[in-house]
Amino acid sequence: MRFLQSVSLPINEARKLTYKALRKGRALECLGELFCRNSVTNRMLREGFTAIVENAFGLGHLAFRAEHGVGPSSRTAVESQLRLLRQEQLLLLAENDRLTSQLSEVQGSLASQRREAANQPEEEAEIEKAEASAGG
Repeated sequence: MRFLQSVSLPINEARKLTYKALRKGRALECLGELFCRNSVTNRMLREGFTAIVENAFGLGHLAFRAEHGVGPSSRTAVESQLRLLRQEQLLLLAENDRLTSQLSEVQGSLASQRREAANQPEEEAEIEKAEASAGG
């Protein structure tokens, strides 16, 4: 136990050192997140900060960022997701066209039924007049 105490740092110094390391890491993380947006003008800065983050946190951190949609290897995942969304959009547009044409057909049939229903009492009245004049 004494050997461990003689080799290790005191708790207060270890806390200070840990806090300072956490602050530096958080600063690097904030800078990395700031410049990891997809923008043509910030491409070189993004690559530089990606290298800094890779050196500071290791490859595991870049793998985590790539899984969550940030970083250099996430571009193909984003493109495939956009392709799927575009396919879904095209399917929805086709379904919308089909439903619109079906709705216009239904509206046309309803209009013709209304015209027939409106003409039917007139025809019945004409038939009754003809029967009355023939019978009388």
